[in-house]
Amino acid sequence: MRPIQRTNPRTDRGRGRLRTYAAWLLALALVAVAATGGAAASPGVGTGQSAEQGDDRAASDEAFVVALEDDGDATVTVRVAFDLTDEAERAAFDSLRENETKRDRLEARTEQRFRTIAAEAASETGREMTVENVRTSFETVDGGDRGVVSVAADWRGLAATADGTLRVTEPFASGFTADRPVVLELPDGYELAASDPTPADRTAERAVWDANTSFEGYEAAIEPADDGGTAAEGTGDSLPGPGVVGSLVAIGGGVWLSRRR
Repeated sequence: MRPIQRTNPRTDRGRGRLRTYAAWLLALALVAVAATGGAAASPGVGTGQSAEQGDDRAASDEAFVVALEDDGDATVTVRVAFDLTDEAERAAFDSLRENETKRDRLEARTEQRFRTIAAEAASETGREMTVENVRTSFETVDGGDRGVVSVAADWRGLAATADGTLRVTEPFASGFTADRPVVLELPDGYELAASDPTPADRTAERAVWDANTSFEGYEAAIEPADDGGTAAEGTGDSLPGPGVVGSLVAIGGGVWLSRRR
């Protein structure tokens, strides 16, 4: 399997990764503080649960989700959960849902942060990346006892594409660790052909990494499935060489730390 081509010198790459790391932390902290309004939001599956325990809830609870498309674009979503049986958390959830000015401010600042990250990642990879259409959505789960705030953005050019294969590296492989599950949702008809580190849990539709997984040197290859998208469950093969999934992971960790303050 061919390694991803990188055009920048090592020194520039190192500086870029540090800037990307800092930008991710700021972006997640921004989402957490704005979403919670200072309330200590509930831990959900982001406090050390394994993917086996938390994967069923990863799509609607605490998680950092990257939903890939077959053209290399993606929707990147940070999900923050609230215990709506707690008065302070319910007040924080309702405040953001009902206050359009607060939501607009959150979305504008998040878009600015994400664009900074995309610019650094583009410099790292030599591939154009853009971020647009940041939006916020709200849902309740567990019979209304939990609320979930999702801040999502469309990320153009996130994965490299060549001969039908998608390769995910920057802005993720700069040594990040998240304190919540990281979910990679695959395009229809594709499977995770290789990944380093390997996911803790894997289905035909997604791969999930446990909270606190180190993504140092992460790289993933996603290829068309031979059988039409029925990839076997389990862990993927290791993929040699440096990569970039860790940067995204830092966002999730930053959110939780900020919320707990």
